[in-house]
Amino acid sequence: MGFWSELKADMKAQKEEIKASQKEMSEKFKPFGYLKFEYLGGHRGLKGKEIRIAKGKETNELYIETLEVKLLDYQWGEKSMRSAGKAATGAVIGTVLTGGLGGLAVGAAIGGKKKDNSTLTLAFEENGQNYNIMLRCDEKQFKKFSATLL
Repeated sequence: MGFWSELKADMKAQKEEIKASQKEMSEKFKPFGYLKFEYLGGHRGLKGKEIRIAKGKETNELYIETLEVKLLDYQWGEKSMRSAGKAATGAVIGTVLTGGLGGLAVGAAIGGKKKDNSTLTLAFEENGQNYNIMLRCDEKQFKKFSATLL
């Protein structure tokens, strides 16, 4: 068997493994539904920008992608940022439009849009080992998480 044949066979096997894992995941997530979050990091086995979390059958049991874990703790930290560049541009436009004093108020209204950078940290146990993962989670998502998965 040549190099390319082996490579093709390996890729095909990986593809089948991914399909089987996705099927298993969808079967686990069916009864309870799931929530999607932007994944920021914390666990070597989780890859990608977005992960799905579903409620397990037992108390404090969650499915995080293909992992079955026991939730130990969670913490939501509210954070938001204003874009200084956009606020300054808004102030210039506000000054031109209103002339003078109204520029700052209009500038803040035009350019001062907040970006929500709040995070949800989940502490969980998987196979006897503790992990902390960070997820991007705004207030609306956190309320959904609290109501649906806890």
